[in-house]
Amino acid sequence: MFNTISNDSYILSIYQYIADNPDDNCIASHDIAHIKNVVHTIQSVLQQLDFDDKTIENAKIAAFLHDIGMKHGKRDHAQKSYEMAREYFTDNLINTGANEEILEAIKYHSNGLENNFIASALAFADKLDIKYTRITELGKREKGNRQYYYIYNIVVKVTSNNLKVMFLVDNKCNKQELEEYYFTKKVFKAITNFAKIINRTPLIYFNDNEWILE
Repeated sequence: MFNTISNDSYILSIYQYIADNPDDNCIASHDIAHIKNVVHTIQSVLQQLDFDDKTIENAKIAAFLHDIGMKHGKRDHAQKSYEMAREYFTDNLINTGANEEILEAIKYHSNGLENNFIASALAFADKLDIKYTRITELGKREKGNRQYYYIYNIVVKVTSNNLKVMFLVDNKCNKQELEEYYFTKKVFKAITNFAKIINRTPLIYFNDNEWILE
């Protein structure tokens, strides 16, 4: 089912429209590259956790559809994405066996939802897509957000005890400015929330050093 949805010309045209007509206030892109990054992260993490193929596929579907509401602008885009995805499921007679869980995950992907595992996994994967490839020209000028341009990779490793997230960062980054930025705090919260749900200890690294926000 994921392969069908991810290759649907209708959905791809929506993301192309979003790329061609970005919200003037967007400091991070919501194009197909972002979507693929989120799908890759959620698949990698759930595979490391040994989830079954069906759960992984459902999570990937939620990840692939989670930003289609950006077609109508960033404001309330999670709600709009939920509504558009619900209509898409209905119009195309799509039955994943977990439609409501997927739709709810899309609706709450900005912050996650404790009683919806896919929503929490999606919030985690979405928040982690903050490296240089996603920052818009406007984003490069905004204090705090501009520091994400120096993140060149983010690696996630899951062990039996830990959820380890490693931010690989160029030495040009102003770490203090990055830490003071409101969204960095949201990223840390998404990591710690997801770690709690999967019963792992969160370990966050800034290059080779453990990273702890005060």
